[in-house]
Amino acid sequence: MISEISGASSDRLLKYSDFGQPSLGPGIPWFEREFNGSGWLVGPSPFGFGYGGVSTNLSSALQGKTPSLYLRKAFNASAAQSASLADLILTTEFDDGIIVFVNGIEVARCNLGAPGMFIFSDQVAFNEDSTEGSPVSLNLGRASDVLVEGENVVAVQVGNRTTSSPMYFSGSLRINAGVTLLNVVSEDFSNANGAFKTHSNLAGSITNTTTGTPVPNGWLDLSPLVSSGSNWTELEVRSQSEAGGGEVGGGAVSYTVSAEGTFDDAVIAFPPVSMGAHWSGGAVTAANLSETRVSFRFKGDPGTAYDFIIESPDGVASATGFPLVEASSDETLAYWRFDEGSASNGSTIVVAADSSGNGFDANPSGSGAGSYSTDVPGNLIFDPLAKSTRSNQFSMDVSASGRRMSAPNSSEFNTSFTVEMFIRIDEEPVGYNTFLRRQLSGSSRWQIDFDHAGSGAFGRIRSRMDTPDGDNSNFVLGPVGGSSVPSDQRIWVDTDSGNGLVSSYNDPSDWANDGNGINDSPGWHHVALSLDEETGVARFYFDYELMQTRTLTDNDNSGYVHPSAVIEFGKFSSSYEMLIDEVRYTGRPLDPDEFLQVVTSAPEVWSTYEVDLGQADLGERPAFINHLNSNNLTSFVPALRTRGESYSETGKTLTLDSYSVDYTQGGATANLIVENADWQYHSGTAEPSGGVYETALEVDRAEFVDWIELENTDASAVDLTGWSLTDDSGDSSKWTFPPGTTIPANGHLLVLADELDLTGLSPNFLHANFKLARGGEYLALFDDSGAPRTEFSGGFPRQLDFHSYGLEPGGSTYVYLSGPTPGKANAGPSFAGVVEKPDFDVPSGFHGGTVALGITSLTPGAVIRYTTDGTDPTLTNGSTYSSALSLSQINSQTAHTIRARAFLSGQIPSRVKSGSYLVGQSSNIISSPAMLFTADTERSFTKPYGVLSIEGGSYVDSRWEADDKDDYNMARERGRAFERPAFIEFYSANSTLGFREDAGLRMSASNYSRPRMILSGVENSPWATNSREKPSFNLYFRDEYEDSSITFPIFGEDYPVDTFEQLRPRAGKNDINNPHIKDEVIRRLYLDMGNVGSRGIFNSLYLNGEWKGFYNTCERLREPFFQAHYPSSGEWDIRQAGNANGGLAEGDNDAWNELNTRLQASNVNSQSNWENALEMVDPVAMADYFLLNIYGATWDWPNNNWVSARERSANGRYRFYVWDAEGAFGHPRRTGRDNSNKPVDFNTITQDLLSRTDSTSQMFQRLER
Repeated sequence: MISEISGASSDRLLKYSDFGQPSLGPGIPWFEREFNGSGWLVGPSPFGFGYGGVSTNLSSALQGKTPSLYLRKAFNASAAQSASLADLILTTEFDDGIIVFVNGIEVARCNLGAPGMFIFSDQVAFNEDSTEGSPVSLNLGRASDVLVEGENVVAVQVGNRTTSSPMYFSGSLRINAGVTLLNVVSEDFSNANGAFKTHSNLAGSITNTTTGTPVPNGWLDLSPLVSSGSNWTELEVRSQSEAGGGEVGGGAVSYTVSAEGTFDDAVIAFPPVSMGAHWSGGAVTAANLSETRVSFRFKGDPGTAYDFIIESPDGVASATGFPLVEASSDETLAYWRFDEGSASNGSTIVVAADSSGNGFDANPSGSGAGSYSTDVPGNLIFDPLAKSTRSNQFSMDVSASGRRMSAPNSSEFNTSFTVEMFIRIDEEPVGYNTFLRRQLSGSSRWQIDFDHAGSGAFGRIRSRMDTPDGDNSNFVLGPVGGSSVPSDQRIWVDTDSGNGLVSSYNDPSDWANDGNGINDSPGWHHVALSLDEETGVARFYFDYELMQTRTLTDNDNSGYVHPSAVIEFGKFSSSYEMLIDEVRYTGRPLDPDEFLQVVTSAPEVWSTYEVDLGQADLGERPAFINHLNSNNLTSFVPALRTRGESYSETGKTLTLDSYSVDYTQGGATANLIVENADWQYHSGTAEPSGGVYETALEVDRAEFVDWIELENTDASAVDLTGWSLTDDSGDSSKWTFPPGTTIPANGHLLVLADELDLTGLSPNFLHANFKLARGGEYLALFDDSGAPRTEFSGGFPRQLDFHSYGLEPGGSTYVYLSGPTPGKANAGPSFAGVVEKPDFDVPSGFHGGTVALGITSLTPGAVIRYTTDGTDPTLTNGSTYSSALSLSQINSQTAHTIRARAFLSGQIPSRVKSGSYLVGQSSNIISSPAMLFTADTERSFTKPYGVLSIEGGSYVDSRWEADDKDDYNMARERGRAFERPAFIEFYSANSTLGFREDAGLRMSASNYSRPRMILSGVENSPWATNSREKPSFNLYFRDEYEDSSITFPIFGEDYPVDTFEQLRPRAGKNDINNPHIKDEVIRRLYLDMGNVGSRGIFNSLYLNGEWKGFYNTCERLREPFFQAHYPSSGEWDIRQAGNANGGLAEGDNDAWNELNTRLQASNVNSQSNWENALEMVDPVAMADYFLLNIYGATWDWPNNNWVSARERSANGRYRFYVWDAEGAFGHPRRTGRDNSNKPVDFNTITQDLLSRTDSTSQMFQRLER
C-alpha cells in the first residue's frame, strides 16, 4: 500500500521553532542530537582541501561545487561533566566560517552572519578568514547549559567564501577544568509570614525587638542580630519576612534602614553558612573561597547600595571588597525634574535642582525663569537606568517669550551622550524655535528645535549640530522627507482643513498662515538626541521612534569637539503655549527602552547579585582565612554593611529573594573530542536535512524532490514485478516497477516522483516518470493483476511544505504528518486537515476613507489571529480577531498592513492571508501605482537576517570590509541563498485592482555598487535619494511561495505580455533624483524602434506599510522575459556586462565564444565569413541598439550596462538590449562634460561588427528610417 507521500518538497522554505531557530523542510534538522546521520560518510579530522596535513581530503566532493561542509560528532558526558560550571571550549582551525551547535543549540558562529541566521548549502561565507595554523579557542558557554548526561552531539557547518578557494576544519572539545555545582543552601522564602525584627540605635543605646513569630529555623530565626556602631545619632533597621513580597509572588526578606544625624557602620547578617562538607577544618584555602558562591535576586529603592561582606561565625574576622549590592547603576550626569519641595502651581522657578546629585543645578537665564505647572506628561516617571519610579507633580511652563533655564558648563558633559525631555506645544509657532541646546557659537552647538520656517518644513521637531572644523554645518537630524514628512507624530501644526496632512497645505505661498492655531498633537511628546563621539553616529528620536541616523563628517580626523558652553532649556523666542519636563543628560547613547517613560504604576525591577568569596579584598583575605584555620572554623556569615546610600530619614528598603550558596567542586580538564577524531560528514552539494534527493547525482546542488513511500505489512516479502504507480486515472501502468523489485517483510520502499532522466546513471532510488501535483491529484498503486491496491480516486489533498500525507501511525486513516519518515514507519504528531485560509471582505489597495475590515474563515470554530507589523500571526504573536477592524488614515504616507491566519485544535494552521490598505494617501501617491512589500521586518528586510542587513565592518576607499568575525554584509552577496520571502502587492493608481502574491525578494545592485552600499537609514521613511542608501530589488515568483508567475497588465492593456515571473523595482542609482526617468526613456525608445525590450512603470514603494519613495519597476532581462516576448519555450544564453560570473547571467558561453571566433576571422569582410557571423547575431537589432545609445550619449557604455541574449537553438541569434541607461543625456554628476563627445571604448565584439561594411551600411539604413 501507499503509506506516505510528499508533494511539496522545498529546499528553500524555512520553518521556525518556538524559540526562533530556523530549519529547512520537515523532519529533524541535521544539527539536532536526535538526527539520524547513519547515512553520512565518516573520516578523520582535519577536513578540507587546498592545505597540507588534511586527513580527509574533500577536493573532489567540494571544490568548484559547493561552499559548505556539514560535520557531526557524538561523544559521551558523565553526570559530573554535564553538571559542570566550567566553560566548554572548542579549539578549532577553520577557513572561512563556521557555525557550531551542541545538542541542537547554536553556541558559536564566525563569518556566517548573525546568530540564528540560516545558512543554505550554496551560501558562501560573508568574510574571507583563515585560522589554519593559528588555532582559536571558542568559548561555547557553561558545560551544564548545553551538555546532557550520556550521548551528546556537536554539529558544525563550515562555509567557504568561494567554492574554489581552500577549505579547512579541525576541532577538539574540552571542558576547561571540570567543575560541578553543589548546592549548600537554598532559600526561596516560601514560608515567609510577615514577622519582623527591629534594631534601634539611639546614640549608642541599642535595642532589638521582634514582632510576630519568626518561622522556626527560618531566615529571621537563624540570622544574627544587626550590629551597629555607637556613633549613630538615630538608626532603625527593620528585617521583615514578607509573605507575597517575592519576585514571582512568593515570599521574600526585606531590610528597611531609617537614619538621621551622625553616620556609623551597621551590619545586617544573613544566617551562618556551614561549609564543613567542603572546607577542611584548619585547612581552609583561598581556592575554597573561590569555589564558594553566593547569589540572590534583589530590588531596592532608588539609589540604594550596600557593601557585601563576609564575617567569621564568631564575628571577629571579616573580608570586604566585593561588588556593591546596588539597586541602580546610573550614568545620568544631570537630571532636571522641576519637582522642588517649594514648588506650587503658577509660582516662579527659582532653581531647577539637578536630581542626579551631581550638582548641575539650573538657574534662570534669557528673559527669566518659567513657572511651575501641574500639567505633566504623567504622574509617575519610570527611569530604566535607575530602575526606579518617581512621582511627577510639576513641569515648567515657558509660554512667555525667552523663558529658560541654564545649567553650568562642565567638561563632564564632553562625552558621548543622550539628552532627552518631554515637551508640549499647544499653539502654532512660526520660524525656527529652539527648546534645548548647548551652544558656544553658530559653528559649535547641538540643539533640539522646531522647524516651521518654510513650506518645506511643515512643523517638524528635529535636532541640529554644527562643528567648529566646518565639516558639519547645519547638520540636521529629524523626520526626513521635507514636504513629504508624514503627519502622524511628526507634523505638529494644523492646516486649513484641520487634518494636519501635508497634502492639505493647499497654498505654499501662505504656509505661515495655514492652520487655525490649534496643534495637531497637543499632548505631551518625548524627544531625544544621542551622539556616539567615537563613531560620530547621531540619532534623533520622537516619541521613542527613531526618526533618523546620520554620521558626522570628520575630514581632518580631529574627532568630535564638544561646545564649551552651558546647557539651556526652555524658550528662546516668541510667545506660544509650551511646557517642558524631565530634562535628562546621560553620559552615553541610550536605546529607546532606556529613555524615561510615563507609567501608570511602578514596575518591579529585580537584579541578580552573584559573587564567589575569592573576590574578597586581597589584603583582607589572608587574615580572614588564618582566623578560620586558627579556630578550626568551617563556616561563614554573609552580610550587608550600610553605606550612605543605604538609608534615609523616611527609610530605604532592599528586598531579597531566591538566595543560594553553592560550592563548585573542581576537577581536571575533561577532553571530550580529541584532535584527529573521526567525524560524520556530508557534502554541501545537497542540504543535509529536510528532504529527499537522488544521492547518485553529481550536481553542484541537488534539489529536494517529491516521493511516494510503499509499506508491506505482510510477514513475507512482496515481489513488485508487474506492479505500477500512476497519476493518470486513464493509464494504470504509467510507471512500472523494474522486474525483481521487492519490499521486505514489514518493510518500506521509497520511490522518488521526479521524472529524472536515468540515462548513464546508477541511481540509489527508484524514480517514477511523473511528479506529484502540489495542489493534489489522482494517485494509485496497481498490482500485477491490474487491481488497485491503493487509489486516491478523488485525488490526494493539497500538499504542504512542512508536512507529509500518509497513514496515521498504527491506523488506517490518511492524515497530515508533521514528522515525515521516508522509507520508515510513520510516526509523529498527525493532523486531520488544514484550516482554510481567512478572507478579507474588503479588497486591499487604495481607499479614500476609513475601511471596516471583516475577516472570515470557512473552517467552523476556527480562531483568527492577525498582526499589523508584517510578522506572521501565531497563537502567541498578534491579536485575536473578534469584530471588524476600523482602518482609518494613519497618515498620508503610511498604509495598514494586515496579516491573518486561522487556527483550530487538531488541524494545521491555515496559510497567511495578507493585505495592505492605503487609506487617505497623499495626492502624489494615489496618482501613480503602488507596490508594497510585507514580511517579518527582521527576517526579510533589515537586521539581523533581511536583505538590507549590514552589521559592523568599516568602509575603506568607500568599500565595505569586515573588521570582525561577527560582521556581515548582505548587500555584497548575490544568489538564491540571499533571497528572502515577502508578500508582494501591486495596485493601479488609486485602485484596488492589481496583484497580491507571495514571492522571493533580493536586493539588486552592480558589482561596483554592492560593496559601496551603506543602508544606514533603512528605517527612515522615505529613503534618502542617495545611490548608497536607496536599494533596488529583484522579485521572483515561484510555485514554492505560491505561484510561479503573476498575471496582471502592469504595463497597460495594450502591452503584449501580462504574465511575469520576475520584476525589477529600480531605485534610480546614477539618476537617483526624482523622477529618474532616463533609463526608462531610453528603454521605451528602443521599443518604439520596433524592438523587444524591457518596459517599466513608475510607482510608490512601501515596506510594511511605510512609504519609501518612488521606484521604476520594469521587466528583468532573464530567461522568463525572453520566453514570454519572442515567444519561446527553449533555454536562453544571457550575458550582462559586469555580471559577477564573467558576464554570464544565465546559460553558457559556448555560442558567445563562437560568435567572437567568427567575427575575428581573418577576412570578416568576405561575404561568406560575414554570412557565417550573421547566423549568430541580428544586425538590425544590433544597429538599432548602437544608434540609440550613441544618440543618447550614454555614459558608462558600451564597456558596461548592456545585456545580450539568444535562444539556445539552431536559429538563435544574439541581440543587445538596453539596460542601466541612467547615464544618458548627460550624467547628473558630470554636467560639466559633453557626453556626446565622450570617447567610446567599444569592446571587441562591437569593433568587429562595425568593422564590417555591411554593418555600417545597415546602421545608415536604420538612420534613414
